[in-house]
Amino acid sequence: MGGEDETRRIVDPALSFVDARLAKLVLYWREHAKNGGIPDRAAFGPEALHQLGLIANVVLFDVIDGGARFRIRLVASGLTAMSGRDNTGRFLDELYPAEIYEPMAESMRWTLSERRPLRTKGTFAMVGKEFIAYEGFTAPLTNGGAEATMIITAVVRRNRGAT
Repeated sequence: MGGEDETRRIVDPALSFVDARLAKLVLYWREHAKNGGIPDRAAFGPEALHQLGLIANVVLFDVIDGGARFRIRLVASGLTAMSGRDNTGRFLDELYPAEIYEPMAESMRWTLSERRPLRTKGTFAMVGKEFIAYEGFTAPLTNGGAEATMIITAVVRRNRGAT
């Protein structure tokens, strides 16, 4: 996985983050990934996200049936305000058409199988918001066990020309 996909979204497993907050989030994720494992969701509570400057930029997803589906567990206030809607409790495949959903789900499934974070960048797939450029971090989390049961995504706006 890597390069530009059919949605003009860049997928970067090398984690070449431009936004310093996302670069710090990668280090934080790795610090809590013990012995090649996946960090526990408890390490990514409000206090930690606030210290990283990302409290308003996070979405948590429940992994359903090993990644067959993804349900939105939480959408941070900054992303809700930007999108104009709160999709908490909704399934991604019910919100988006296949051409938008599939690349998103593929990225999340990749993080599950690789057991590590992924960087993406592109423009939002929301009607009337396609002009908003973003950089995103996506990574698996556990909920007290060894296997990933959640995905954390942090999304920040970026300048359109930024790499």
